[in-house]
Amino acid sequence: MKLSGKEDRNTKYTRRSFIKKAGSGIPILFSPQYVAYNLLESRNNEELLYSYGLSDIDPSLNWIGGSNNTLLYAHPADVKSYPLHAMPVGNGSMGAMFEGHPKHERIIINHCRLRPAFYTETERDVSNYLPLVRKLFLERNYKATQATFDKMQSENGGKRNLNNYHQVCDLILEMDQITTVTEYKRLLDLQCGVGKASFNNEGTNYIKTYFTSFPDDLFVVNLAASKPESISCTISLGRIPYKSCWLDASVKGNSMILNGKYAEGTCFEVSVTLINQGGI
Repeated sequence: MKLSGKEDRNTKYTRRSFIKKAGSGIPILFSPQYVAYNLLESRNNEELLYSYGLSDIDPSLNWIGGSNNTLLYAHPADVKSYPLHAMPVGNGSMGAMFEGHPKHERIIINHCRLRPAFYTETERDVSNYLPLVRKLFLERNYKATQATFDKMQSENGGKRNLNNYHQVCDLILEMDQITTVTEYKRLLDLQCGVGKASFNNEGTNYIKTYFTSFPDDLFVVNLAASKPESISCTISLGRIPYKSCWLDASVKGNSMILNGKYAEGTCFEVSVTLINQGGI
């Protein structure tokens, strides 16, 4: 598969060089393998990296800037209500919800194409109802709108079951060395679609940056610290069990791979790559 739209095939980045330009720390790349991607250099690549907030990160200053359209909190998402209070980043097809917890973080990842086809009812043509449904809705006659919609569904064979999206996976980040957290901030920049969490732990400043790239079709987490050898992180993949979905996992070098297959035939693969910069 190829990315839609125009492509400049003369200038390309590897995943490693793309993240190398993006900033210091440990970037974690998530990619769904059933959606192909090419890492392409944009003519405005420096502006792109600046908008991501990664080109000038200085962890020693606990930098966590954002645009005027920024949601800012002084605490992580409440784990009891998560993912209700988690912050979303996405690129139109792939999305992630992060809580920004300093020590133990669960990031939910979804993709629009992971929608197993369990229900195969034959649909009937009920398009003649659509103009009336729209008219009633625009008139704010919501009760009549719902009644008309229900009648349309009834003529289409009843309340049809939809093939809902399924969660792709959980990306778990555990930093057991984090003990005392101060100066915590969590934000979502709505202008450029970048999330960040920063905090201090016993004199060391940490910054987590989250974004999902549209041209690269990647979800990226960048972990940075103000002092060398301050990041010790256990990374794992998980998924809500589903009885008709078979799972298999493997580790190859600095990558983790999770394969899934539903009984009805839908397959998917998750790849997570760790790039260590400045560590051992």
